[in-house]
Amino acid sequence: DLPAVAGIIAAVGTGVDHQIIITDESISRRHGEQKKKLVSLVERIKRAFFIIFVSAATTIAVMIPVFLIQSLKGFALTTAVGVFIGITITRPAYAKIIEGILKR
Repeated sequence: DLPAVAGIIAAVGTGVDHQIIITDESISRRHGEQKKKLVSLVERIKRAFFIIFVSAATTIAVMIPVFLIQSLKGFALTTAVGVFIGITITRPAYAKIIEGILKR
């Protein structure tokens, strides 16, 4: 069904956005007001995950009322499940890969 396909596309889009956030925060060596103090890689990844969790929570929260609309049920369910799977499985795996690359 078409709304479910749109949900898959939305979940993939948020996934790409989250991976960009992880990469950007991991590569960034300075933190706002602490411009002279270098921030460790672990702290940068923690900051990236905070941003990602807030973004994912917002997306899932928005999908709850959308789920109540009969014609958009597939979109809401697919998007929410895709985002949830992304933050629990693929984002941590991607963060480990980036961490391994940057520690070299």
